[in-house]
Amino acid sequence: MKKVDKGFEILYWRLSNRRKFIRTLWFIPIGVFALGLFWFKRKNVLECILVTIVFLSVGYWQIRDTYLEWKKEEN
Repeated sequence: MKKVDKGFEILYWRLSNRRKFIRTLWFIPIGVFALGLFWFKRKNVLECILVTIVFLSVGYWQIRDTYLEWKKEEN
């Protein structure tokens, strides 16, 4: 299956590694907004801190992984 690097593609796994990285960066503001709503709605601070740590860990891992795969694909 050819990976899409130009144009519009809904399915994440059909994107090239460069486009996956760009899409991941675009979802950062949405994730920050979702975390803000979570903190606003919840009263348990420990739960909010744990969810934030998990969110940041997974987000960092995904950005790092897609960036490294993109650079590996370029070489």
